[in-house]
Amino acid sequence: MMLIINYIYNTKEVKAKMSKEMNFENFFDTYVSDDVDFWKVVGIAAKKDLRKQLKISLSLEKDGVDEDPEGKYPIAFYGMVFPLLLEELKSKTKSFKNYAIGIKHAFRLSFDNESDDDEDTEKVGTTSLLIENDNTSVFNDIDFEDYNSIELCKQFNTLYFDEQPNIFAKIGEAAMTRLKQDYNITVSSYEIIMPIFTIIHMNIVNALINYAKASDQSEYEVSYAGIYKIGIRMYEDETDIYYIPDAGVKQFFKDDSREYRVGDYS
Repeated sequence: MMLIINYIYNTKEVKAKMSKEMNFENFFDTYVSDDVDFWKVVGIAAKKDLRKQLKISLSLEKDGVDEDPEGKYPIAFYGMVFPLLLEELKSKTKSFKNYAIGIKHAFRLSFDNESDDDEDTEKVGTTSLLIENDNTSVFNDIDFEDYNSIELCKQFNTLYFDEQPNIFAKIGEAAMTRLKQDYNITVSSYEIIMPIFTIIHMNIVNALINYAKASDQSEYEVSYAGIYKIGIRMYEDETDIYYIPDAGVKQFFKDDSREYRVGDYS
């Protein structure tokens, strides 16, 4: 059975109050202004992967027509969750000199108040903010046919978030709240949030590799919604994926804000 993230528009008043930030398509059109074709390719591929691997659809179909044919919804969903990871990481700066939040086979977010500068570390005040790649194959330990979407997501969480389960449960619950507040979208369980996010991220990395190979370039870079630049350097014997946090992310870590949304520092 396919799980669909449903849009809930109960009243005319709710519809009247909707802003651009409460619509995935408008989020994409507003904030994904660079490398648009790349992100549409990622979104379309991610939708297919989500259906195949988690039995989840991010969009509805009416009379066989997908309401999101350009793949904008996954890219907007990703942009809703990533700031919550940054919020959680920032919350640790008062209690820890260094801390990392890691998603297996995807990436690690970390800060270090004691590290020396290097080319891949961004200094934010006295804090070094680092995003590191950790990308390998995904989801090969689950028998898809025997589970529904929620069960698949629970298994995914056990496999990929077992080292920090409480943190990712907290982020999942925060995402449910933000989906409701900002987009008027209701989801059935926090368990689905991080699996969706992670599969979208893996599709970003896969698309980056494919674009670099197709263009026959040894280095290729794209920007995402004022959060980061992600790039690839291809050498004879290895491939290096790197991230550069954007100015808005660095500003968020400098100021006293506890919440961060895409567009806050644009």
